[in-house]
Amino acid sequence: MAGMTGLPRRNRGRQNGAAIEAYQAELRAFCDRILEIKSRLDFQVGTRGWCYLLEGDHIITKGEFDDAERLITQCRKDGLLPLDICSEDDKRKVDGLEALDDRDIDEEAGSVVDHVRSYADYAHLNYTPFSFWDDLNVYVEIAVEKSDLKSLFARAVGWCPDNLIIDRFGLNKDFIDAHRLTWIDNLITGSGKNLTDKTHPDHFKSYVQDYLKAFGAQKVEANALVARSEAGGQLCEQAILRWVPEDAVGNYRASLAEVREELRRAIVAQLAEGRG
Repeated sequence: MAGMTGLPRRNRGRQNGAAIEAYQAELRAFCDRILEIKSRLDFQVGTRGWCYLLEGDHIITKGEFDDAERLITQCRKDGLLPLDICSEDDKRKVDGLEALDDRDIDEEAGSVVDHVRSYADYAHLNYTPFSFWDDLNVYVEIAVEKSDLKSLFARAVGWCPDNLIIDRFGLNKDFIDAHRLTWIDNLITGSGKNLTDKTHPDHFKSYVQDYLKAFGAQKVEANALVARSEAGGQLCEQAILRWVPEDAVGNYRASLAEVREELRRAIVAQLAEGRG
């Protein structure tokens, strides 16, 4: 398993018994590698996430992502991989299905009353009458690897990005080395083309040439952080703390605790009066 390289592929043309057996052996090794990687993770990833992990383990290149996704899906259907090896994809989740009650009116009424009384013990914990950002002079959002965010801010709604600051942060060589993230020996993009190829339309652009001079024909995908989730969280936290005071969260929680306690007492009082 440790020596496995490449995505399992069938030979072209008619398959004889030996070819079929060889392919099945490659397929089992492929699935075993996925299960071995899974044993090191403490979170779920989607089908695309598995492609990044396999690229980091030098099993596939980025140009093979589509083929790898299809193969993983087929292996799940065939029982070679568990169905839950991938996190749930809710893009095609059905909405609007009916939910019918199986209780009669008296049972339903009793259930509602019981729910209201039991909910009263913790209903105040969801009360949020003011925003975390009210006492701050900034509002922060984090986006991942998308440079076209400005197109999301429509002038039609009267918003102008005059005060917008885009503070880019991410992986640098010091971070990569400190956390021993996997360097991948290619610069293949999602289209399957290689930035080191002189025929690539971006090859001679300054940012590509500067990168090649500094780091060579290798890269680290941001998705490599899935194997260093704690370090990734700290990276994001440090970026936020450049703009948000460190005590802001504690102050906000303290203010919420006060107003939520007021609500709890009001709920208890009204239930005691028989208004609940």
